[in-house]
Amino acid sequence: MGNRNNSYIFNYAFVMSLFLLALNDHIFKGLYGNAVTGKLSDLAGLIVLPLFLAYLFPKLKTSTVALSAVLFILWKLPVSQPFTNMLNQTFSLHLGRVVDYTDLFCLLILPLAYLIIKDYKAVLFLKMKNPKLHPAVLAVPCALVLMATSMPQRYLESYRPETGNISFNGVYFDVNHSPAEMLYLLKREGLEPTLDTVGTPTRIHDKEVYISQQKHGLLEKNLSYDDWKKARTAQWRDTLEGEFRASRKHFANMYIIKEFTAGNDTLRNLKFYLYSYSDDKQRARISLYGLNVGKDFNNEQVKKKLTRAYKKTIKRYFKNLDKK
Repeated sequence: MGNRNNSYIFNYAFVMSLFLLALNDHIFKGLYGNAVTGKLSDLAGLIVLPLFLAYLFPKLKTSTVALSAVLFILWKLPVSQPFTNMLNQTFSLHLGRVVDYTDLFCLLILPLAYLIIKDYKAVLFLKMKNPKLHPAVLAVPCALVLMATSMPQRYLESYRPETGNISFNGVYFDVNHSPAEMLYLLKREGLEPTLDTVGTPTRIHDKEVYISQQKHGLLEKNLSYDDWKKARTAQWRDTLEGEFRASRKHFANMYIIKEFTAGNDTLRNLKFYLYSYSDDKQRARISLYGLNVGKDFNNEQVKKKLTRAYKKTIKRYFKNLDKK
């Protein structure tokens, strides 16, 4: 494999990009979740990935920049959706990405990684002189950060105090009953889930979101509200519905439970998807979408309740029901 060149990871560009990638993916995206945070991850990742690959595989160092560019382009194009669906279905993953062609401009950062790999004098100031740390100090966290970037967080939540609604993303679990059997068990408990015939979450069309994005310069100036809605709908289908397309005959239905008791709290309008995720018709997957908890919480209180009560309690309830 040849001797590894530690300077590929012991340089300020790599270290700062790695730190920014971790910070952005695990903090900034959760707090803001806008176009800027999306681009930051792409820019940082396109520095970290080729340098890390060049460090791991010295014989391929001249190809890692091109390889990173190809992988990035494929990931950002719709052509990768069937492959993503296959991985999700085969390994019960929850991979997802937003198709946004403007992300391809981030490829312009790749020459910096190329210059560092080729040892050009113009970027020698980025190299750390005589680092006394073992390479594993950076290599191991780098592998973990890249894997965490590829695999989205298990859940994200947002709370809207003006409505009292909470939205989940990525909170899902499997049960050992078919969708029809789970509906029967819920009805037997007196919960009476009803089918949501709307299909597409109306929150993605919220005009307040459109106005906010315009205000912060995240949209083209001449983009109308109607065109924005069309783009958001297509985006939603490419991401949230992507995993369901792998098996159209088991397409997900969204259900609503008007009132649900979680611990000592009474929750309202619990929304969840219920579907067969694979060819095993005797198993179903439940994916929580949202609920209403009331208007008298601040963000920090809701975050604590989400992590410590709502999510866990709802999941525990369904799991206990699954045992019956």
